[in-house]
Amino acid sequence: MKFDDNIYREITWFNASEIVEHDTFDGIDSYELLRNLATLEAGYSLDGELDEGADERVCEAESSIITVGRFQFDSLLAEGLAEWFECKRYELTGYVRSCWLSRGGDDWYFYFVTGCGYDVISSDLLGCAADGVARRKFVDFLNGEEVAR
Repeated sequence: MKFDDNIYREITWFNASEIVEHDTFDGIDSYELLRNLATLEAGYSLDGELDEGADERVCEAESSIITVGRFQFDSLLAEGLAEWFECKRYELTGYVRSCWLSRGGDDWYFYFVTGCGYDVISSDLLGCAADGVARRKFVDFLNGEEVAR
């Protein structure tokens, strides 16, 4: 199979305001979704208790979330990203910006925080400079070419 930029169409993009407008989003409590992403964005683990200062930083992060991307756990994109990062698919949460793996209905999805005004694929998804170079290298990588990452 020959890959091209269409691989990125496996990502569904949402404005944070779209998520807030609903009690649930993809079967997930909207507050939980944004709160978890904001916690990760602020640099905290979802496993621990937050003190008052950390809670304030999470609230600031939550109000600054502009866009959320989502792609399925069993997608070609997730498979390619796991190869790119040389990790297991479920470990992508440690590589993609502020990424949370959650179940929506019958499917598992990766949700991640992103912004606007720069190449979000290169920066937020691939963890590289926001100049678009990594975006093209990733497609080349998926097509079996040797690329420097």
